[in-house]
Amino acid sequence: MDTLTSQFAALKGLAEGFEEFKDLTPENVDNAILIANSLKQVIAREALFSSNELLEDLPTEHIKLLLTPYYHALVLLKNTDQAKRKSNLEFSQGSFEEFLNYLDNYRVVDEKFIERWKTPAEPTRDQKIADFKAKKAIEQQIQLLESRNNPDDLRDLYKLQLQHAASHTLDQLRFVKLELQVLEFKSTQETNPLPPPPPQRPPQILKIDESNVNLINPLISSGADIAKARHNIEHQVFQPGHRQPLYTIEEWGEIECKMCMEREEKQKQAELERKREQEENPEDYEEQKRKNDAGWDDWKDMHEKGAGNRNGR
Repeated sequence: MDTLTSQFAALKGLAEGFEEFKDLTPENVDNAILIANSLKQVIAREALFSSNELLEDLPTEHIKLLLTPYYHALVLLKNTDQAKRKSNLEFSQGSFEEFLNYLDNYRVVDEKFIERWKTPAEPTRDQKIADFKAKKAIEQQIQLLESRNNPDDLRDLYKLQLQHAASHTLDQLRFVKLELQVLEFKSTQETNPLPPPPPQRPPQILKIDESNVNLINPLISSGADIAKARHNIEHQVFQPGHRQPLYTIEEWGEIECKMCMEREEKQKQAELERKREQEENPEDYEEQKRKNDAGWDDWKDMHEKGAGNRNGR
């Protein structure tokens, strides 16, 4: 058991280090994969886990070993060898599924979670927020139990770690599926590339003068002089099917100026109204301000800095 414990500690340290992009070297990745494979072989040979047991039936030191396939999947994803990328993704997907099967057998997660796993779908915004808050709550409980360093808390600590890894696994499975689809598309493109687009013909400019006036559509220019032909062609541009200008540049400038002044006036009125409400109901105003600040803090917690800023790419 001491060997299992030491190997698991090494695998966990390497996997969590990779997750934070620390010590990411090919040698460490290969070493972590070897350790994970060795642990899986021992677990299978010793039959440490059974579908007929409950979590309460497992010895405390065995509970943490349920995380072995989870950490194995993480290190597989960090293998940067592009020649093996597809196989690593498929193996990591299998390891994540193995981990979730463990949790299902030992009733670590509820039926709702299993349903989300078995019938995957893109989570809604509300679901993402709920998942984020649940992860934060579990992380806080884990930090509390780790800080207490009490042997009596180990079973609870391991169970929380399993639940936290389960939530992370659902996210990873979605990413793995998407990347496999991208690799499949790239493979299809390499074997059956799309035909090149036809060359675009440069625009042709026809200058109307005495030599080619007869080339103009006779319905427009028959018997007309050049000036009238030009007028008719210009008029044809603004027929249905073409976006017609409604104002001259000068008229549009006046409209924009008027709209700008109206916006400034509305902004001033809104500011005066806000100050009046603040003076009449200071407590309500402070409460609303507190809610707005709290909502903004929640948004910043759920989005990394620069999210949505296309210029920051």
